[in-house]
Amino acid sequence: MMSSSLIKWSGIAALLGGVLGIFLMPILTYLWASGSGLYGYFGRAYFPVYLGCIAGLAALSALRRKHPELRTTDKHDDEKLIVGITFFGLAVGMVGTVLDYWGGSPGEDFTQAQVTGYFIEILGLLFVLLGSTLLGLQYRRTNAVPTLVAWLLIAAGPGGLLLSFLHIPSGAMLLFCCAWLVLGYLLLTGKVAPAEQSVRAT
Repeated sequence: MMSSSLIKWSGIAALLGGVLGIFLMPILTYLWASGSGLYGYFGRAYFPVYLGCIAGLAALSALRRKHPELRTTDKHDDEKLIVGITFFGLAVGMVGTVLDYWGGSPGEDFTQAQVTGYFIEILGLLFVLLGSTLLGLQYRRTNAVPTLVAWLLIAAGPGGLLLSFLHIPSGAMLLFCCAWLVLGYLLLTGKVAPAEQSVRAT
């Protein structure tokens, strides 16, 4: 079980990961579209986005387990599966991103490692977007997070598919990062439910 301080630090990591993902999205989209040689350098800064989201997901899951009054058995089992899907997607996406951007030199032809990383990244993103929508629906039913956050998680699935046409991974992850920016704040302040059902990470 995570300590209160570790949950709060994970909240900071999630918040920063969300901010970084939102910040990099327009930059990477523009640099990719313009064919700039700077694209690869900025792309190398993207993997911490995944790390922050993973830290936040782990803390949120730990905090949910800490408070059995927030769950029923069936819903908890569903939630564990959905968290697992999302975690798997984030981990695979991060591996793919590292290979994609660090598997060759920026400004040069793509290497086989980068091509492989790109397809691994897409696979991970599909799981992230599926997990995000399912997680949002689950939290919407259980009232575990504010309504805005639940809807952001739900919208991150179809919205991420549409925004992926702008850029992968930053477009696909944009709404998910928005959700984790807010969730990071909730973890940092110890609130994972609406005001009338707030739970403190103490």
